[in-house]
Parts: sequence; structure tokens; C-alpha cells
Amino acid sequence: MPTKKPAGLVHLLKEAAERGASDLYLIPGEPPVFRGASGLERQEREPLTAGEVEQLVFSVVDKEGAAKIGTETGGVIAHCGVEGVTEGRMCLARANGQYTAVIRLLASRLPDPQVLRIPKALLAAAESPHGLIILTGSPGCGKTTTALALLDYVNERSARHIVTLEDPVCVRLEPKRAVIQQREVGLDTPTYIAGLKTVMRQDPDVIFVGEIRDLPTLDACITAARTGHLAMTQLNVVSPEAAIEKMIEVQPEEMAKSFRKDLAAVLRAVAVQRLLPAADGSGRLAAYGVIVPDDEMRRAVAEGRDIFDRTAPLPKGCLTLAEDIERLRSEGKVTDETAARLS
Repeated sequence: MPTKKPAGLVHLLKEAAERGASDLYLIPGEPPVFRGASGLERQEREPLTAGEVEQLVFSVVDKEGAAKIGTETGGVIAHCGVEGVTEGRMCLARANGQYTAVIRLLASRLPDPQVLRIPKALLAAAESPHGLIILTGSPGCGKTTTALALLDYVNERSARHIVTLEDPVCVRLEPKRAVIQQREVGLDTPTYIAGLKTVMRQDPDVIFVGEIRDLPTLDACITAARTGHLAMTQLNVVSPEAAIEKMIEVQPEEMAKSFRKDLAAVLRAVAVQRLLPAADGSGRLAAYGVIVPDDEMRRAVAEGRDIFDRTAPLPKGCLTLAEDIERLRSEGKVTDETAARLS
């Protein structure tokens, strides 16, 4: 069983939080490495030995679970954080026969949506009584923080039953007006799809699925949205249109047409985000792109056409990632060089 975290790991997590790092790397032969606003930053110390890494990680992941890496699984994920300082998710793996770990850091308390700059159209979509919201972006871009902030936004405003399926649960939501159940894959349910089947029998209003990993989970999310629930999930793709294309492409050919119609009917919003270094060096901030489909876009989805192949302006609330990056540049929040590189 995991033991009390050693002082060394607590110190590293606190330092990562102070640096505003998004990730902490523990790799034999390297000193601890932090991913900050300007990229990877090595701690000024001697490289970690394989034994030192094991001492740190076995306080989070038990040795029995770690021993399965390489033979039964490619890695083990576990919650890792310091109460009141930071929450985190450790992914333990092996390289060259030695254990390595990367810890993704999340705030111990969710920032206000205004601090995160979540677009108003996305907040409005989160208050919808039913439908599907998809958050996209590359791994590590802050999708989970945005998703949880949206759920907490609903929590503050509506007496609804919110159920999450996460792998793992990193930030606990404090019930306000809503009733909240957060379930961890591997602890409370064996898989996302098994968890979804149970959730649907417990009268949910809002369902959050941390990641779509297979076709049954995708289909279950669409079914939930079709049957009067608000479903929210994430995909590791780089644009809203890529998310729509990916969901359609994985369908069997004989099911693609009906799936497109179902998706078009339930889609409420698709968002993409990227993290950019702040101009003042204070950390990173998110730029967003949001698609809020109108009838013309829904027809395009249902017919398998490009959602941007249209003569009318984009619907109200839509925002491109390039537009938001330019807004950040014009407000002096990111540098001209950053905006030029990422637009």
C-alpha cells in the first residue's frame, strides 16, 4: 500500500506549485524537471538515481501495482498532491527497465471561470438542460481544469445531480446547490462504460466523462445526451472540427449516417484550448476556440459536410482560436512573438 509521502516529494510538489508548473518529471539520470511557462526547467541538483525515483513513487503507487508495468499494463495512474497546495495525477511507467513518473499538477481549488477566461458561450452551454459538450486540445492544455470549472459553475447556479467519471479524481467538487458524485475509474468503477451504465440508473442531470477511449463510451455519451441529460467529455484532438470528424470516423460504416444525425441533434458546443506563456512571466493562460452550432452547422454535421463551408457568418458565440490569441496579444497579455508563433 502507498505510504505517507516522503518529505522530498512534498518539497518537489510545493516547488512545482510555486513555479506555476503544469508537470513534474521524475526520471532516473535527470534532476527533477518542471514544465513551466517557458518550457522545461531542470532543478539545480544532482540527477535522480533509480532508487531515489522508486522511493518517491512508491509512496503513491504500491509496489504490487507497479510490478505489473511492462507485463500487464503500460503504466499506472494515481492521485498525487499536497493538501491545500496542489492536486496532481501521477502516471508511472518504465523506460530502460527503470521506473519513471510524470505528475500533472492541478490547482487544489478551482479558479473562477473569469480567471480562466472561459468564454461566455461555453458557460451558457454548460447551463443547457441536455445535450453534448466536447472539450478538445492536446494533452496538458488544461481541458480537465476547464471541465471541472464548468461543472462547478453549474453547481453554484442549479440544483442538479452531477455525476463524474474520472481517471483519477484530482479535484473534489464541494456541493453547493447541486448534488455531486465523483467516481474514479479503477476504484469506484472498472471502466468508463461500466460507470456510465450505472450512472444512467441513478437519475443524473449532468454527466462528465473524463475521456472517450472507445466506441461504446462515445455511443453511451450520445445516448445520455439524447435522453435528456447534459453530457460533457474530452477528446485529445486539436480543433472542434477534428473532434467531430474523429467521432464520425470511428463509427462502423453502416452506423455512420444515423450517428451523424444523432450527433447533430445533441451537440451544444465544441471547444478547443491552448496554453500560452503570459507576457509578464507570471505563468500560462488559456486561449479558446468555441463552436456553438446553428441549424446550418447541424445540417452539415448530419450530412457529413464541412461545418465551416457556409456563406453566412459564424453563429453568435462562436470564437476561433486565432481570434482569441489576437485578443490576448492586443491586450498585452501575450507577446507579439507568442501570438505570431501560435496563431
